[in-house]
Amino acid sequence: MLKLNKNKTIKGLLIAAAVLYTAFFIYLTVIGRKPYHGGHIQLEPFWSYKVPGEYRQIVYNILFFIPYGALLYLCFKKKWPVVVTAFALSLTVEISQFVFRVGLCEIDDVIHNTLGVIIGMFAVIFVKKIVSQYITK
Repeated sequence: MLKLNKNKTIKGLLIAAAVLYTAFFIYLTVIGRKPYHGGHIQLEPFWSYKVPGEYRQIVYNILFFIPYGALLYLCFKKKWPVVVTAFALSLTVEISQFVFRVGLCEIDDVIHNTLGVIIGMFAVIFVKKIVSQYITK
């Protein structure tokens, strides 16, 4: 009978989930979009805070990336690889939106997406710390 290593199986599932989440994000932001007509780049940080009604999009960007941060942290178990990976993916998507003219390339999205990942990562760290306190007692 085939013996499975539980930790390797869980890590494999986490990596698969992170890959699927990445593919879903790329589909939503680049592949599945129609061409965008208008300004294609906005490099002023926090410009979206000046636009009425833009707060909803800011919150959506942050919330969408919280689970991604949790997944990445569970895969890497180190903070910097999580932040760098998320930042690089977000930057790549924004540049792709500009190149393929399928969205507004904006630094705010990179900032908010990375913030969401950081929140998700620290949520996992916090929960693990709380759980370990109850398990060791």
